[in-house]
Amino acid sequence: MPEGRASRADARLQPLLRDLQGNILRGHGRERCALILLRFHCAPREARRWVSAFGGWVETAAVQFAGGNAYELPGAAPFWGFYLSAAGYRHLGVPQALQPADPAFQAGMRAAAQRLGDPSPDTWDADLQHELHAMVLLAHAEAPRLQQEQARLVASLDGIAHWSVEQGQAHQRKHRDGLLPAYRFVEHFGFADGRSQPLFFEEDLAEDLEGAAAHVHHDPSAPLSLVLAPDAAGGAQAFGSYLVWRKLEQDVRGFHRALRALAQTHPDARGDAARAGALMVGRYPDGSPLQPPGAADTGRPGEVNDFDFSGDAEGRHCPFSAHIRRINPRDGQGRDERIVRRGISYGTVPQTFDELAAAPLEALPEGGVGLQFMCFQSAIGMQFERLQQRANVQAEGDGPDAIAGTAAGGSLRWPAGPAGFQSFVTLKGGEYFHAPARSVLTRMVHLPG
Repeated sequence: MPEGRASRADARLQPLLRDLQGNILRGHGRERCALILLRFHCAPREARRWVSAFGGWVETAAVQFAGGNAYELPGAAPFWGFYLSAAGYRHLGVPQALQPADPAFQAGMRAAAQRLGDPSPDTWDADLQHELHAMVLLAHAEAPRLQQEQARLVASLDGIAHWSVEQGQAHQRKHRDGLLPAYRFVEHFGFADGRSQPLFFEEDLAEDLEGAAAHVHHDPSAPLSLVLAPDAAGGAQAFGSYLVWRKLEQDVRGFHRALRALAQTHPDARGDAARAGALMVGRYPDGSPLQPPGAADTGRPGEVNDFDFSGDAEGRHCPFSAHIRRINPRDGQGRDERIVRRGISYGTVPQTFDELAAAPLEALPEGGVGLQFMCFQSAIGMQFERLQQRANVQAEGDGPDAIAGTAAGGSLRWPAGPAGFQSFVTLKGGEYFHAPARSVLTRMVHLPG
């Protein structure tokens, strides 16, 4: 596997890309998805036979790259991805030597609750408390086609697996000035989402520059080893990735009640709920960084991403407790801890921050909406778990991360003094999965065991 910057057209990469599942190195792009969660109840040989047949449905990275934005056209094909848990590998009878070796993956997410500072799995949604063997990701731009394809999948599962479905939909919203920044998606607290991802190819880095000559303050480039690991059950060009899935419910009413109170009581907020939110997140609702030292003004909201915190060593501009500074301090350290986020909102259509700020609190949801958090990495313990521990840690005067934390609340250190706050995110379920190489899926019925 080549290290360093490469082109998607690099001949050395083509065998790898033809076998690697899509949605890892670049998002699949569709705005609707269904996460079909499986628990096999048939004999291992029958389950293997089904996996081998389904492997032919899975879209590879090579097909994804060749298709470009064709998924936006009427009648476009759906995206299919398939992921196995450690329990799923065991049910299929795959020998230990051919299973993904990551210790956190092998133990599963339930076993990590205390280590991560998560609530007990006994508090998860009832239908997510049982063991999961696999997840199918189905995505399409059109709801009727998504439902049609889901029905086709479910029909194939008769006699094979129990299943349940989690829905997701990315929502594209314009800000009040009518501009639609490149990241353009809004999550349920009203903030722009999807900015600042690791980028693996020269083509993606050039697109991210948006006309600038080079990345000066923040380098988003990443080696393929950040997200890919050899698939022990495949050949020399077979690679997979570890997927973390977490269903995170958001209490929008509680979050905005707290913001409005802080806007009126904390001097750093200056009477502005949007600024109070920016102090928690590190970016304003439109995605613009909170007074990034040394960052150039593009004149377009949210499009500044080439910045670091080197001119803010004391946290006077962006507090150390802010989400983006806690998770990605941009100091050159921890670059190997980065994750590739592929999450999507669920529930009703998220509103922009301006819409939420103008609405009466009683009109905002307290539950039933949130984020289907998904991220890929090459080592769960060294990447996701380190970041989540950082999000939940309560030390040096800070409570949990206001956006990613799932632990009980505390306070946040702001320049003028502590800001009382609690987490308004609740973990409702989740699991650690592995995205096998497509060749491993199609050959599952022939693997030893």
